[in-house]
Amino acid sequence: DQNTLAQVLGLSQSTVSRALRGDPRIRPETRARVETESHRLGYRPDPWCAALARHGHRNDVLGERPALVVATVSEMPMEAGRPAGFREFGQLAALADKRGFGLETICLGHGRQTQEKIFGQLRRRAVRGIFIYETQMPPRRIEADLEGFEVVALYPEESDPRFSRLQFDHFGSIERVLAEIAARGYRRPGLWLDELHDKVKGWYPWRAAFAFLGPLGFEAAPLAGGTPAEMLSWIKRENLDCLVTFGSGKQRSAWATEGIVLPRGLGICGLDVDDPAQGKRVSGIVQRKGLIVEHALWLMETLLHQRLAGRRQPPASILLSGEWVEGETLRPRA
Repeated sequence: DQNTLAQVLGLSQSTVSRALRGDPRIRPETRARVETESHRLGYRPDPWCAALARHGHRNDVLGERPALVVATVSEMPMEAGRPAGFREFGQLAALADKRGFGLETICLGHGRQTQEKIFGQLRRRAVRGIFIYETQMPPRRIEADLEGFEVVALYPEESDPRFSRLQFDHFGSIERVLAEIAARGYRRPGLWLDELHDKVKGWYPWRAAFAFLGPLGFEAAPLAGGTPAEMLSWIKRENLDCLVTFGSGKQRSAWATEGIVLPRGLGICGLDVDDPAQGKRVSGIVQRKGLIVEHALWLMETLLHQRLAGRRQPPASILLSGEWVEGETLRPRA
């Protein structure tokens, strides 16, 4: 290792490390000595250690960069080299590049190779970091042995004790939404899940969070889901004064297309509204997806550092809070 090389040469470990990285602060004759002795001893830098040590500085001396992998468990279409729907892939790839890593994608569910065979190939390539991105409901499990890998799951709907996880704090967001609704004088809010979240993701955490927190200080808080037309009938039948839904601009455009006119004075509060920078004016919680990938890469680097230092920790679970944005759809009641 570098410590042995430093002892043989009578240099400090930091000097040897810099010489191997081609640091211009090291004199050419010293760098030549280090390179000659490293070849004689058969020393080859570990690209993972080098990438983690660079703290974002590119180093072309290695000739290769360690790879991180984004793995989908279910088979899904690809768009421009990334899993369909994973809009933050480009941001994750750019962040990984700045930190000295390459980013690849694999699918564990295409059926042409077993999971064990795929992970065996990754081990032989010395891949050590895997991000799991899964959208199928219910999510498919990874049955293969994950020994030797650090695994970070993005937006997980179910937990696997072998994974570290990053997701938004649904309970915290619902709690904030209900507090804002109550402060404005609304007393009968209802949660509406569109067809996708109600039928495909019927156990979605928003539903559980609203059912748990909704009755606190309110009248009965109904939960429902379906088509926009069914939503309108449900609002009138239940005599709601506030609609809690996902609240994106795309969702509201769909209502307009179907001729849905909401009752006058009905408050609307979104659980996943568009970023206010885009000019949308729905009141509610904005989930900044970019935070997930930023924290994911930070967590992955931390886990790899701990592994290389022999201090591996149990998988971590990180909840990220959404941010309340003031719009025009939740005005105080008279």
